[in-house]
Amino acid sequence: MRSLSIAAIVWLCGWGPEAAGQLSDRADWIVMTSASADAHPGQLAIDGDGGTCWISPPQDDQWLMVDLGKTATIIGVTLDWDWQRAADYRVESSSDGQTWTVCRAVQEARGAWHRIYFPPSDARYWRIYCARRVNAAGNGLFEVDFLDESQRPHVT
Repeated sequence: MRSLSIAAIVWLCGWGPEAAGQLSDRADWIVMTSASADAHPGQLAIDGDGGTCWISPPQDDQWLMVDLGKTATIIGVTLDWDWQRAADYRVESSSDGQTWTVCRAVQEARGAWHRIYFPPSDARYWRIYCARRVNAAGNGLFEVDFLDESQRPHVT
């Protein structure tokens, strides 16, 4: 009789680490922020309504973190900034919500709408870390959207 290793049993039963896949439904996402201005909580940055936004206090080093609910392979992000936005920011990923890896750093950002790409990254937690503001106001994000492999641009 052959015996199975613990690793094989874990794999067969699906008890191991979750394999990366497509994005979960936006309704399953959870948001946390370093802080929010009154009446402008972080959830407004992922509600699918371009007329609402998260606004941080008027300080540098503010962040918005999104828990996708499961690990997904992300290739980029779309950020729709308010006039009060970050001049320097980073898109970071994490498998545990504690240790962060920079996927893309942007300095001297111009304009309000940014779609940025980076090498595919498998993570459940994503953070927009606003290092420096463009003006004295806080950071405002109308919408944050994550891009998975199905949204990769194709050049012909």
